[in-house]
Amino acid sequence: MTNQEKLKHITDFVHKELLKPLGYKRRRNTFNRKAEEGIIQVINFQSSMYNLESPETTKIKEDILGPQPSYGIFTLNFGVWISEIAENRSDIYGVSTDFITEYKCQIRARIGDFVGKDQWYSLDEDLEKTSTQVLEHVKVHGILFLQGYETRGKILQKLETQPTNITYFSPTPLLVASIIYLHQRNKEKAKELFQKHYDQSESHKPHREYLEGLAKELGLSLNNYS
Repeated sequence: MTNQEKLKHITDFVHKELLKPLGYKRRRNTFNRKAEEGIIQVINFQSSMYNLESPETTKIKEDILGPQPSYGIFTLNFGVWISEIAENRSDIYGVSTDFITEYKCQIRARIGDFVGKDQWYSLDEDLEKTSTQVLEHVKVHGILFLQGYETRGKILQKLETQPTNITYFSPTPLLVASIIYLHQRNKEKAKELFQKHYDQSESHKPHREYLEGLAKELGLSLNNYS
């Protein structure tokens, strides 16, 4: 079996045993599930770029360039896409499509965030054992993570309480929450969180300048805004 066939075997197994019964739709190695109107949960099997070449080609490269990234590995990514954030920050997240890729999500995590190390799975080991391990990791870590962000109520609670030293779930949690509140016509709460994020960005002048422009677009006034 080629590495692509091995990875398909694993994704087929996880889809059949777990994701399809939960309502996930598939496009190659990425899976989408609609949680609430305008909220899409995303699971992605990210293959190493070196999966696409033969071990012989990798060996030649290593002889010339030195050690290369591992051949025949993949990891797991999880994300949550929120329509109003994509609409208001299309400069960052791109335009909306009928199927959401993980890198367009505003809330993201990788399996390594939950297991305490940068986790990559080998396609050269026991395929059935790897399939079972991946299924368990998706179920115990990925699905549990996504369930915490399946409604706007849950998302807002998570964003407003996200520790400042954690940036891999959302790098700008208060800003994302502000836009959601604005979408809900709660302008007072939106302004409060936007201002809080702006104040926390004091040492990042380019970002503050971006926020000043965004606030004007959203119709929000900022203290100390010039």
